[in-house]
Amino acid sequence: MTTLAVLAKVPAPGQVKTRFAADSSPQWASDFASACLFDIIERTWNCEHRMLWLDRLDPAWLRAADDTGWVCEAQPDGDLGTRIAACIEARPDRVIVLGTDSPTLPGTYVQVLMDHHRPGTVGLGLAADGGFHSLIAHRDDGTQWLSQVEWSSTRTMGSIMQRIHDCGLVPFVAPLWYDVDTVADLHLMDVQFAPFQTLGSPYRGRHAEEFLMRWKLAHPHWSALHGVES
Repeated sequence: MTTLAVLAKVPAPGQVKTRFAADSSPQWASDFASACLFDIIERTWNCEHRMLWLDRLDPAWLRAADDTGWVCEAQPDGDLGTRIAACIEARPDRVIVLGTDSPTLPGTYVQVLMDHHRPGTVGLGLAADGGFHSLIAHRDDGTQWLSQVEWSSTRTMGSIMQRIHDCGLVPFVAPLWYDVDTVADLHLMDVQFAPFQTLGSPYRGRHAEEFLMRWKLAHPHWSALHGVES
């Protein structure tokens, strides 16, 4: 059995995607975070259980989770490692933990983690910024490897790999993908959503596409500035 646990903040201006907000506005950042989260909970996932772990239990998102078949829980206090550990420890089966910064992540990348996971292993989906977009683990293997990790750094991946080895576990990785943390990162989505794109096979969520269309209409010179033809 496999549980998919999505860690997310409730989208609210000034509370989410601060780097994106710094390049645009808190409202744009909140709108994009909302689009990413909606796309994730509306996707079809090859997992028996789906849990949405929010930083707070917001009534609107509780309804959205219920409408799409997700169980909603509140995250505990603590750093990212503490919150991921809580997700893993909450289930008797293996858990895939997914964030919301990679809205175009192909479903096949998550399947790679599922196909290669075995007892005593931890799978990590590499992110281009030095972190990870997803991971898979089982609570029977413990969660101590999530402590003493250098979070939110270009050294995060190396740090977590070392902790996995220190705890006597074996790491394996899924293919590299990208996060959308800043406005500049949107150009990767723009390229991949083009009719004849050749940069992989992204997931095309309708909310992310609608956001990108609205962004481009409001910023008519943005595509040219980023080297993307309109």
